[in-house]
Amino acid sequence: PSFQWPEKDNFEELMTGSVGDNNDSAMVVVDLIGFNARVHLGSGIELVFPVDLPMKTKGHIEIGCGGNIKDPWVQMTVPMFRVWLVSGTGMMYAAFMERPELTPHLHANADMGDGDFFNTTITEEGSLGDYVDLLLSTFGPKFKKGD
Repeated sequence: PSFQWPEKDNFEELMTGSVGDNNDSAMVVVDLIGFNARVHLGSGIELVFPVDLPMKTKGHIEIGCGGNIKDPWVQMTVPMFRVWLVSGTGMMYAAFMERPELTPHLHANADMGDGDFFNTTITEEGSLGDYVDLLLSTFGPKFKKGD
């Protein structure tokens, strides 16, 4: 897909002017290169998502603390992240200019109300990208045979 660059029709005017030069607006572009961010969920915290399980049963997927994971976190390593700030409109735009790498340290399990099952650990030895790719590969158009 093509990317719609922010303020592409007037970026040159915005980048060369400043608010002090009697311009109504100016734009600042900041590139954050090679930074890391780690988000901790905290001890005992789980994110719970309702799901429809096989055989028309309802349950939950729980992600966070559990098993041998006492301090769950996800670290994001970002090669390049760009932020555009436009003073006149008060708009801020942000984009990952390169794909970030996610390193998880999480526990996940399913729960139907009477205890956890399908316990798994998602850590840096594995790849969160593999889980995301697996989940995303199940979405999208389903072609009939012969199409």
